[in-house]
This record gives sequence, structure tokens and C-alpha cells, in this order.
Amino acid sequence: MKTWNWLTSRLNTNSFRIDDWLYPSAASRGLSGFLCNVFGVALAGLLFTAVELGAQETIATEVVMLSSDSPAAEVEFGIGIALDGDTMVVGARGEAGGGAVYIYGRNEGGAENWGLVKRLVSEDAAEGDRFGGAVALSEDLLAVGATGDDDINPSVAPGTTKLDASGSVYLFERDSGGPNEWGQVAKLVASNGEIFENFGFSVSLSGNLLAVGSWTEEVVVGSGETQTQRIGVDSGSSYVFERNPDTGAWTEQVFIDSPRSPLSTDGVLSDNYARRVAISGENLVVGASEEDANDGDQGSAFVYSRNEGGPNQWGLVITLRASDGARFDRFGRSIAIDGDTIVVGATGDDDRGAGSGTAFVFERSDGQWMETAKLSAGDGTGFEKFGEAVAIDGNTIVVGAPDEDERGSKAGALYVFQRGETGQWQQAAKITSSDGVADDRFGLVVDVEGLSAIGAAPKRDGAGEDSGVAFLYRLGGEPVGGYKDIFIGGPDLGGGCHFSEWFGFYNVNFFEPWIFHLEHVWMFVTAESTLESMFLYDLSSEGWFFTDSTQYPNMFSFARSAWVFYFKETAGPRSFVDLGTGKFFDLE
Repeated sequence: MKTWNWLTSRLNTNSFRIDDWLYPSAASRGLSGFLCNVFGVALAGLLFTAVELGAQETIATEVVMLSSDSPAAEVEFGIGIALDGDTMVVGARGEAGGGAVYIYGRNEGGAENWGLVKRLVSEDAAEGDRFGGAVALSEDLLAVGATGDDDINPSVAPGTTKLDASGSVYLFERDSGGPNEWGQVAKLVASNGEIFENFGFSVSLSGNLLAVGSWTEEVVVGSGETQTQRIGVDSGSSYVFERNPDTGAWTEQVFIDSPRSPLSTDGVLSDNYARRVAISGENLVVGASEEDANDGDQGSAFVYSRNEGGPNQWGLVITLRASDGARFDRFGRSIAIDGDTIVVGATGDDDRGAGSGTAFVFERSDGQWMETAKLSAGDGTGFEKFGEAVAIDGNTIVVGAPDEDERGSKAGALYVFQRGETGQWQQAAKITSSDGVADDRFGLVVDVEGLSAIGAAPKRDGAGEDSGVAFLYRLGGEPVGGYKDIFIGGPDLGGGCHFSEWFGFYNVNFFEPWIFHLEHVWMFVTAESTLESMFLYDLSSEGWFFTDSTQYPNMFSFARSAWVFYFKETAGPRSFVDLGTGKFFDLE
């Protein structure tokens, strides 16, 4: 299989970084650079401008600042944010009527304009629901938490008894009810719900799986009339729901109490278990920032896998703790996972002063999770809460430090880290809001996808106390060390370069004849392919596929004789869902 090593051997050097930072030399130095003959002519070789390995200076350009359509005090616009492709979602849990969610689209109202597509409220909205306090977005599916919702749960409250502030999660689909209508398709509650449990405080989506955190849930001993011994105040529970791909119905697969709940031998109260949850593929990560571990409030993060211990068991794989953990570190205050990489925030860590905060990176290799990096702000000082929010996409991590004070006390900042060719994480940028002021708490919530990052300041007082705003940034910049022109020999390129809006750039005869594609990495497209249909061999998964403009990213796998959903964002081996069974699998 032709990989990075093959390409560097062709170049006869290891001093160049040939991945997202490779550009055609004909003045096309944008971040969409790819190995392709942009002129579509037959050549014996190509001249490219490559980046020398070295530090990457990232420039963050503010694209847009967003705020509520109904600005008012305590709206907290930006308390929940999510970004996926050309869609951005912002929650405003304090809006009148029980809260709202705003959906924005790129190119809505003009080229590169992020315009409002839809303002959502729940079908049964009521004052105090706090709808929008957490949001998660995956392709055409949106999950919204409403921790203040008072709902009926027949399993624990027969009849019409309502559970005060038990919490709910609402599901919306992009084209339900019409194109871009984002209609409500489901409402979920905990099977064992009780009052004031904050079900929906955190939500995370991955394909047909939804993880929900309920961090103030109490563990109850006994049943019936003896169900009064509540010895697990704020011990918390996490939940996993799954959507049937055929019917669209959601069912609760499992709820998981903290391994250190009062029902366990070493249990204590108030671990804040499941204040944050994150799911990627069939791996679930749950934070417990006040779990005592080896000392008070040191914190932990628990990693579960779907088939650990048996089919659909969601068993505990490992408990993550900081290698240098100490009292009040609050490791697990924030968590994020992308494939084989987990990021965990520890806001109380004191590497750069008391309460300065850090973020830890864990990576999985040969099935084992290992701590590989510890991140902190290059200019960090005490009590900045670096790590209050974390997000990861591929080789980019964004960390929020909402109490950073460059623009005023607790004005806040974002820090961007990038992983280089050697696997080392380095700080690439610091972002402060253009008009930041004291107590904005910019960075309290963050997200990142590709070259876009969101940072929210839900506590900004622009239209009243805690009215809130959110910022979208474009990440880019010039690599430090400059450029060098290099010649890559090859066969007659023949068919030249083609572009399809739904698939991207490709060439039917390139690099003997493999080509590099930013979304698909290494692949081969056959000469039978057209602008509307593709026959391709994906080297990252070693599989033949067919797709077309009406199906993509659904692809027909010839190896499985089945249609699969292709998670193009994941690094090889790629992740897929078999649309017939609804099960995840990797093609090795």
C-alpha cells in the first residue's frame, strides 16, 4: 500500500511535510491544497511547493460574531455550540419560553455568509426548560438537551405525575418536515429519571448513537417503599441511546452509574460523574471531575466500549487519570474524543500557577490508551481555568480558558494546538475576542471542525447580564520555515484533474495511479468514473466502493455486498456503519 513512506521515498527526503499542507506551485497556496494537476494537461511529472517541517504559526481570522434574535439578560446565547461541515448550531437556554437553538448555514444569504437557517424550540416548550443548554450535531441529526424540562416518565411516575426538572433530550433531523426544516423527530427521557437530575446537561452524537450525561442523578438503594435511602447525591449516570436506521426509532441501550457510585466498595458522593460525556464510534468517555481518586477532587475519566464484556455490554475499558494528578485538579471537567485520541481538561491543575489549568491527551495504540501529552497555555497564569472546555478534530485541539485576563478579568481566550508529523502537540495560536471585556468568559464552550473553530462567551453582558455571544473563526496561516519547490516524477497524467461538487477533486490516472485526496487520503478512482458516479478503491480501508451524487456518503462496499455509511472525517482505518444492520465496523 502506497502511504506517506512511499511518497517520501519518491522525494528521497524526509524534510517535507506532505499532507494538508501540500500546495500546487502554480500560486495555489490555499488550505484546500491537494495533489492534483490543476491544469488538466498531460505531464511527465509535477512541480509542487511543499512546506518544510517545523513549527506552524496559525492565524485565526474572525468570520462572524453571532447573537440571539431576542437578546436579553440571562439568555446565555452560546452555552451550547456545535459545528459540522457547513452547519453551525448555537443554544440559548435562557430565552423566553423555555430556551431556543439557532441553526446557521454557510452560504446562507450569500457566498461564505453564515446566515440563520432556523430557530428551533421544542414542541412542548415551557418556561424554565433550559432547552439549548447542550447541543450535538452529526451530519443531518441534532440533539438538544433541556435539563429543566418536567416530563412524564411512566416507568417511575405512572399516570400524569410530572418529574420536576428531570430533564429531556430532543432530536431533530435536517429535512424532517421539508428541506432544512429541522423537524423534531424524538424526545428522550431517562428510564429511571428522578427530579433535579440534569438529564441532558451534556450530549454527544456519533452516527446512530447518542450519549447523554445526568451528573446530578442520585443512586437510590432499595425499591418501592424502601426507595428513600438516597446515598448518592450528585453521583451521576451516563446513558447511551441508539437509533434504528430503518425505523428512525430511538431506544435506551444502557445507563451506566459511576464505577465509584455509593453502591461500589470505594464510592463517595458528588463525583460529578457524567457532567461531560463524549462518544466516537463505539467508544464512550465520561468525566468525573470531582472523583477523589488518590486525593480529593483529583478527578478521573472513564472509557467504555460497546462490546467490552459481551455484546452490547458497554463495559469499562480503562479509568484515565493524570500521571501527575493532585488534589483539586478536577481532571475530567471537560472531555472530547475523536477516533483514537481523547482530550481531558483539568481546570484546577497548577503547572502555571494555582488553578491555571491543563489538558491531557491520551492516544490509543494496539488497543491501549496511553497519556501522550500535557497541554497548557504558553502565557498561562493562575486561576485562568484553562481546560474548562476542549474540542478535537483530527490534528487540531481547541482549549477554552474562560478566566484568562488579557482583555480584562475573566474575559477569556481560546488556545489552538496542532499535532505535527512527529506526533507532538504544539500551541499554534491564541485567540481572544475582538471586542472582549471583563467577565465575558469567552472560551467557556468551544468546538472545532477542520479549519473552523467556535468560541462562545455566554456570560457577555451586551444586551443585559449573561446575554451571550458566539464567534466563528477560520484557522489558517503560513508555515514557519518557508516553501521549497520539489519535482515529483510520474507517468502520463492523461485524464487530468476533475472536480465534483459532491465528491471533491480526483484524477483517474495519477501517481501510478494512486492519488492523494484530502478527505479520502490515498485512493484510486477508475476510468469508468464520471462527475456523477464513482468507482474507487480506498487505500485507508483497502476496499472497493461505488457511490454517486445521490448516495454519497453512503457507499456500496463490494467486500460486504452492502451499502455502508462512510465517516470520511476519521483517519484510516476508516469507520463505517453497515446500513443493513446499523452496526459500526472498520475496514482494515
